[in-house]
Amino acid sequence: MTRSRIVATVTSAAAVVAISSVAAFAVPAKSLAPAPAGADRAAVAADAALSQPAEQLATSLPKSVFAAPDAVGSVLKSPKMVDGARPTISAALDLKAGPKRLPDVSAPENYGQNPFGSGTNQNTIYHYTDMLVPTNATAAYPFSTTGVFHFTNAAGQNKYCSASLISKSIIITAGHCVHQGGDKPGIGRASGWIRSGYFVPAEQNGTMPYGYAWATKLTTTVGWYNEGAIMKGYDVAMVTLGKRVGTANEIGAYTGWMGLCYSYCLQSYWELTGLGYPGNYYSGAYMTMGMHLETNRNNTDYYYGSGMQGGSSGGPHVANLGYLSDSTTNKGLWTARNYVFGVTSWGYISDVYKIQGASSTTGYNNSNNITGLFNVVCNSAKAQHGAASCNTF
Repeated sequence: MTRSRIVATVTSAAAVVAISSVAAFAVPAKSLAPAPAGADRAAVAADAALSQPAEQLATSLPKSVFAAPDAVGSVLKSPKMVDGARPTISAALDLKAGPKRLPDVSAPENYGQNPFGSGTNQNTIYHYTDMLVPTNATAAYPFSTTGVFHFTNAAGQNKYCSASLISKSIIITAGHCVHQGGDKPGIGRASGWIRSGYFVPAEQNGTMPYGYAWATKLTTTVGWYNEGAIMKGYDVAMVTLGKRVGTANEIGAYTGWMGLCYSYCLQSYWELTGLGYPGNYYSGAYMTMGMHLETNRNNTDYYYGSGMQGGSSGGPHVANLGYLSDSTTNKGLWTARNYVFGVTSWGYISDVYKIQGASSTTGYNNSNNITGLFNVVCNSAKAQHGAASCNTF
């Protein structure tokens, strides 16, 4: 099957993309939480960096090199993680009453056709369950760590992606949500960064339970910056945020943040839950989740079944999402909870082929230098918020 990267710019509900196409999922901005203006914008006008992100060139990071695959397939060393944290400020300031809970988006065990073979995906790893995150849970930890990243891209277009906090003032998202990737006609690689952006955690039908914070520093992988090709395992980015607008606090103090897998996070098979705001579910107004077994295909991305489409890009893929009280003596082989292993990167825009791909945080054999990326944005966060904002590797 021929696959081609599409810069997804959907201008109307009638827009149709061929089912054989594969797209990196950034879509035009929805009419939710409009770009702050007036008094809100004035609140951060004193710091120009909060309204115009500083650009961190990925070429300043050590160059990543994909190692040759082992003869037996993927590296199976145990993943390593750094912990997340629950909120430290208990009040959800400016919390607005949410709408009543809506029905789940699909019945359990939905599946589409397998583009890599014949027949359906039933009884394969592409079997999945997508559902609405209960609206009364969206603003509660750990769901509160995930939200919408609104941005203006290098071409001046307003778009959005999904993203999640991995520290008090650091979000992780897809590379194509902060940089166009490679050279593009009329916009060179060095000019391909987004012009501005802000993050709204737990956004829900236009409400902002925890307010928002402006992006102040961007970074992405060398592979994405130089090439900008999907299905290569390097569509990952991190963003430093300013203060929660209108307060002197970091926004993660209100929401908490996820843990981060930083070593050998691309496994042969791993059970993960994806979160995001896909435009084909509730017009992107509510957070949805997809539960699935993910597989490492060709030592690049995680592949998995999903009905999510544009807008889900950058959403986290989380190991053991949520909490569980287990009274058994043997609690299983891997019980660590709420760790981000990857971010949604691409998918088949199709009502038939329900497959997506997520770039793992580390890439194959740790080739993404995720610790280097984190240190860039962490040092930026420390400069803005103090030494307690995060810990470098």
